[in-house]
Amino acid sequence: MLEFDSFEELKKFMDSTSDFLLSSHTATPLPPPICSPLDDTERNIIINIYKSYKENGETIKQIAGNFLHLLQLLVPSQNFTDIFKHLIYLEWMEHRIKPDPTKRSKAFYRDHILHCANVCWVGHRLIFDLEEPFYPYLKSCLKIILPPKCEHLLKDENDWENFIKITWYITAIVHDFGYPIELVERKYASDELYLCSENYLKTNRLTGYFEKHFSKTIPIFKKQMEKIDKKTLKDPFRECEKCHPILGSLELLHFLKKNYLKFKNRKVTYRYIYQLAALGIFEHHKEGVIDFDLNPFGYILALADTLHEWQRYVCTGTARAGSTKLGFISPITKVKIKREGRNLYKIFYKINPHWKKCSGWNPDYFKKDKKEELNRLKTKPGLPRFTI
Repeated sequence: MLEFDSFEELKKFMDSTSDFLLSSHTATPLPPPICSPLDDTERNIIINIYKSYKENGETIKQIAGNFLHLLQLLVPSQNFTDIFKHLIYLEWMEHRIKPDPTKRSKAFYRDHILHCANVCWVGHRLIFDLEEPFYPYLKSCLKIILPPKCEHLLKDENDWENFIKITWYITAIVHDFGYPIELVERKYASDELYLCSENYLKTNRLTGYFEKHFSKTIPIFKKQMEKIDKKTLKDPFRECEKCHPILGSLELLHFLKKNYLKFKNRKVTYRYIYQLAALGIFEHHKEGVIDFDLNPFGYILALADTLHEWQRYVCTGTARAGSTKLGFISPITKVKIKREGRNLYKIFYKINPHWKKCSGWNPDYFKKDKKEELNRLKTKPGLPRFTI
């Protein structure tokens, strides 16, 4: 059985991941850029936010520092470091705004910093620690997706493990990095997301965008997207409800294009790693089913994203006694995954007994939403299945 509820366990995982990246021959293929660490303001924002959550400020500060370190190892780009800092300020901004309980879809904001780290942690455990882990299915799937020339690059089990770990870590760590743009557009430009509105699509068609900008650098991404949906490949914002997965994916592909030649002679082909990660990010909020055979990391990302609910705090809308600060409470305190039969697992969400203090949160709606999210995962014989 897998259990998730502890920030201390999350920190241990992130420490071990940093050690793996630094000690492995697959460590970052580019020297990390000269990136400024978190300044005092950013650190204080993180500590103050999570003090509201009654959590250990020092542990949270260490996790945030680990997050930035991992990010700079996995995606050595000043731009991605800047996006991470935007997320920090976004956390602060959203935690100063009192929720409106009359608008369920906008009633509360949940973090996208510890969330990305937790998604990385749960996905790693699904791939390697589940009683019937995803690892062999991932390896078999990637052997079909990757070009034949990868056979001499991924020679043994150690090479395969490293390839899968790094691809997953990148996918999970940056999967919500398009969120600042989406939230600001939706919240402050208009009620609808202008970027994805009908007016935007009429005046700013992105037809042929991938072909124009990435034709030489994204063969795997393009090939898989053609199998998934040719129309989406030509026009990524077509019928788009949430644009942050697309923006995050595009940002990663632009990073790949900029550094394409530097990846050419590396033992582990990061060109394919970044394409697979971008593909996973691109689909994780799509309408309809996600097919493991076509997008294995997108499938695991959607599953891990659905699972992470523990210690994800919601504003109660009321200040604590003697304070002007808003109160926060996590409606879910723990998640367990228990094997119920061959390739069948049941997910248990432990509900906080004080959940009624959570503005806009309802257990019935929560359960219905989680079931709908799991239904997006296309079943396949032999692949682990999950129920609530």
